Amino acid sequence: MPSLWFDNWHPNGHLLSKWSSRVVYDSSLPLNATVNAIVLVDSWNWSSAMSIDLVEIRSRMPSYNPNSNIEDSIRWHPSLNGIYSASSTLASLKAPHPLVPWFKLVWFRQNITRMSFILWMVVRGRLPTKDRIHKYDPRAVTTCVLYDSHLESHAHLFFECLFSRAIWTQLLNYNGTHWISLSWNDFTAWASTHWRGNTHVIVAKKLCLGAAVYHIW
Repeated sequence: MPSLWFDNWHPNGHLLSKWSSRVVYDSSLPLNATVNAIVLVDSWNWSSAMSIDLVEIRSRMPSYNPNSNIEDSIRWHPSLNGIYSASSTLASLKAPHPLVPWFKLVWFRQNITRMSFILWMVVRGRLPTKDRIHKYDPRAVTTCVLYDSHLESHAHLFFECLFSRAIWTQLLNYNGTHWISLSWNDFTAWASTHWRGNTHVIVAKKLCLGAAVYHIW
């Protein structure tokens, strides 16, 4: 039987999380009381309210009537069927957001997870490139390790750098595609629009992008 004061049976959650412990005294019920203490056959049966808080609790009782003939059960509220699952827990913790335009460019059924993860980091601009490290450590060398005359940044590595561009261009050639000289942000916007679908050609291009970014990094 659930606890009257500490379990989440009331629409406002467990009672002592919203109301002070004074309500326990006012109710004349012990701290270890169960919900059954306020049930009479098939209705809620609080004793006469002795405080404003108890009046408020009574006014907000569940809309359903209790049934003393049915055994209590535990329901997991985030799940539609009341059964606990990790996915329903995660969904309840995440705020709803619309999918970003590049979602399918990074995460698709045939993706290689470790490569898609690095690509996801690049799209979000979260890799520890030297330009970002320099913000926290002014002594850090900022030149590109691949082509030692430019500032190492996400945009430079993918694919303004002559070395990385040569790799990417060759991979595109294998797929029958010519490199369009675009900035990284413009390229991801373009590819998100043009590389849609699940054909072998499209999947191959997206896999090549993930592999290029992964190995260059």
